Order: sequence, then C-alpha cells, then structure tokens
Amino acid sequence: ENIYKTPTKIAYKAGNLIGTFTTKADGTVDIPDLYMGKYKIVEIKAPHGLTLAKNVADRTHEVELVYAGQTQKIVTTSTSYTILLMI
Repeated sequence: ENIYKTPTKIAYKAGNLIGTFTTKADGTVDIPDLYMGKYKIVEIKAPHGLTLAKNVADRTHEVELVYAGQTQKIVTTSTSYTILLMI
C-alpha cells in the first residue's frame, strides 16, 4: 500500500524502493523521513560469518510504523541486516 505524508499526498508509492541502508556495528540504522505505514525490509547481505538465505521470502521482514502518542518524540526499532527498504 502507498505511504502518505498527508491524507491526500503520497510520500512513497507501493512497491517502490526507498533506499539501501547498512546497519552500524551496534546493529542500528538511521533512516530519515519515514512516515507511518507498512514497509518491507529485505536483507541483501548477511552479517560477517553468517549465510544469506537464498529465498527472498526468507529474507523479507514486514514492519509497520504506527503512531506512538502525542508526546512520543522518537520511536525506535532494530534489525541487524544490510537492507533494501521497500513499500
């Protein structure tokens, strides 16, 4: 599904690549300007010493960014992959 900036303005169209990101040594990654909605994270490179699954479905993780409250300043979540972020 599309990701919206406002109720009528699309930020990201469904199925489009948003970017390629690499986690830092501590396993975190900063991805600016993500809006609430459902995203797919696809691992494209395994951490050192581990093997990447051959089947893309086994490397795909679905996440949803949701509203955490009026006073919530930062919402964080973590994964430890080199990823493609798609909607």
